[in-house]
Amino acid sequence: MTKPVRALFEHGDTAFDIWEGARKTYTVTQNSSWLFQLRRQSILTCQNDESVKVFYEKLHAIWQEIDCLHPHEFKCVDDGAHRLKEIEADQVYDFLEELHPLYDGVRSRILALSPVSPHLEAYVMVMEEDTCQPPILGRGSMALKVDPARQ
Repeated sequence: MTKPVRALFEHGDTAFDIWEGARKTYTVTQNSSWLFQLRRQSILTCQNDESVKVFYEKLHAIWQEIDCLHPHEFKCVDDGAHRLKEIEADQVYDFLEELHPLYDGVRSRILALSPVSPHLEAYVMVMEEDTCQPPILGRGSMALKVDPARQ
C-alpha cells in the first residue's frame, strides 16, 4: 500500500476493520456508468465502410458485455421470456438502424415481420442480401470478395 492509501485505513482497530474499510472504498457495487457507456456505444456504433460481419460482431460483443454486467433476474418464467424478447427486439433495432442505406430493402422486410426476428436471424437475412448485392461504389458483397486476377 502506498502511504496516502495506508493513511486512509491506519486507524482501524483490527486487521478486519482495515480490510473491510479498503473493500468498501475500492469495490464497485454498481456498473451504472459502464452500462450507460456500453448502451450508448451500442446505439452509436455505425456500419460505415465496414462489412456487415464486422459491424454485427462489434454490436454482438457490446450486447454480450451488457448481459454480463446486467444479469436479468425475473420472478416469473413468463415475465423473463417476455422481457428477453423485448431486449432481443431492441438489439435488432440497434443493428438495423445503423446499416448502410444499401440494405434498406432487407431492413424493411425484417421490420415487417411480426414479431421482429431475433438479431441472429436478422443478421443472416442481411448477410444473404449482402452476398447477392452487385458491387456498387466499391461496396457490395463484403462477405465474399473475389480477386478478378485470380480467376
